[in-house]
Amino acid sequence: VGVVFFCCSAPLSTAYGISAVAWVAAIATMPPGLEVGGVVAVFVIGLLSATVGRGLRKVMRRNVVLASQVDAHEAQLDAALLAERTRIADELHDVIAHEISITVMHARVLERTDDPETRAGSQRAIVSASAQALTDTRRVLQLIHGRTGGDGVTDAGAPGIRREIDSLAKK
Repeated sequence: VGVVFFCCSAPLSTAYGISAVAWVAAIATMPPGLEVGGVVAVFVIGLLSATVGRGLRKVMRRNVVLASQVDAHEAQLDAALLAERTRIADELHDVIAHEISITVMHARVLERTDDPETRAGSQRAIVSASAQALTDTRRVLQLIHGRTGGDGVTDAGAPGIRREIDSLAKK
């Protein structure tokens, strides 16, 4: 009875239950028959096994529903993760593209001019834009990794590096 209630649909389980009750009633009324205690035992065992079968069926249905909900949540998480990655990539592009454009523009100025003052200004702009691009890249990466900058990574615009560059430039 329990297996039928677990595996079969509700209408089929009901029909089987009715048939089982009719079968037990027929056995109980035909000689030699079952004693009252035997009939009660068969009904109790049948009822318990039907209850267990129906309970297992409900648990299985619930597991299927929960599994589909987990799949839906994972799909939402994947979509959110993709959207966040896209947003970060767009921000990184926006931040870096400007500085790289400045670097390329001033590198082209260096190719086309012999004026020492213009060349020096372009070189400073290239260094500054490159340093800013590195700083911005590190800032975005620190945001991605949830760090605040205290992880030992030195920005290109940090005073220590600027002092080193200035001392090299004086030599």
